[in-house]
Amino acid sequence: MMSTDLLLQQRVDECRRLATVARKGSDRAFWLGLVERWQTLESQSARRYRLRQSPEAGDLQKHSPSRGGETAGASPARTEQRSQPRGRLR
Repeated sequence: MMSTDLLLQQRVDECRRLATVARKGSDRAFWLGLVERWQTLESQSARRYRLRQSPEAGDLQKHSPSRGGETAGASPARTEQRSQPRGRLR
């Protein structure tokens, strides 16, 4: 388990614990809502980790402009065209 996943799992466990000791139903619902959010973040983190570790990740990095890959040299005209402000809509 990655350290980020461990941290997220600790947050899930803590929110579950707080939900079990909550006296009011609204407090319990709040903590259980946080459990769902932390679990969502945990699954997103795991998905990103798996994508980075997959064999296709190397292919994606080759074509990523931010990684200095094959397509990094966008034409200057195209770059200038994108940086020009757009006219106002009428």
